[in-house]
Amino acid sequence: MVQSNDVNKVDRITREATELIENGVEFTSQPPFFYNTKLSQVKMDLLARASADAKQRQKPLQKMQAVT
Repeated sequence: MVQSNDVNKVDRITREATELIENGVEFTSQPPFFYNTKLSQVKMDLLARASADAKQRQKPLQKMQAVT
C-alpha cells in the first residue's frame, strides 16, 4: 500500500505501472483508492459556491418581477 498527499503523483505512478508490466517487471497492483481527508472543508466550499450561484440566478428573476 502507498499513502501520499500528492494525488497527481500517485495517479502518474499508477499509469506508469503499465510500462513496468510491459517490460517484464512482475508485481501485483490494484486501482488506486482516493480518500478525501478534508471533506468538511469541501462541503463548506461547495455550499458557498452554490449560494453565490443562487444569488446570481436570482437577480434576473427579481428584475422580471419588478417589471410586472
